[in-house]
Amino acid sequence: MQVVFVVFVVIIIIVGIIASSVAARRRRESLDVLARRLGLSFSPKRDREAIFRSMQARRTFAATAKIVMDVRAGEHWMGECFDTNEPLPLTIHVKGTDTIDHAEIYMDGTRQKIFRKPVAELRTTFRPRKDLEGVHFFYVYVHQADGNQAWSSPIWMRLPK
Repeated sequence: MQVVFVVFVVIIIIVGIIASSVAARRRRESLDVLARRLGLSFSPKRDREAIFRSMQARRTFAATAKIVMDVRAGEHWMGECFDTNEPLPLTIHVKGTDTIDHAEIYMDGTRQKIFRKPVAELRTTFRPRKDLEGVHFFYVYVHQADGNQAWSSPIWMRLPK
């Protein structure tokens, strides 16, 4: 009798979201193209070291316009992975360049909530279900009336099983 052992290895890769582009079809389009694809990072100072450290910490988001996005879970910034005994509410603050048409909250890649009230500036809170166990990631997607968009880096919560 042969005994076969199967071992499953789960690898969790923690990533952040940032986007930018320097590509252009024609030389005169380059500034317009750059203005539409931004890589953004929250940084305490305006120097190379502070910006690089903020990017390493994944305090980043992607946008197609100069949209400002701040997503946190308690004191934890977007891009962080942390342990918690219960799911923390997400606080979301988005300041767009046009009317924010809608915002969507995702957990583990599945949409959990959509905010459809058009506003100039979005300030809201999302409370995850209390019965969550294990590791879950959350991120926010925003769509403006003019078609511009933004995506936050995910926040990972490690909850007890």
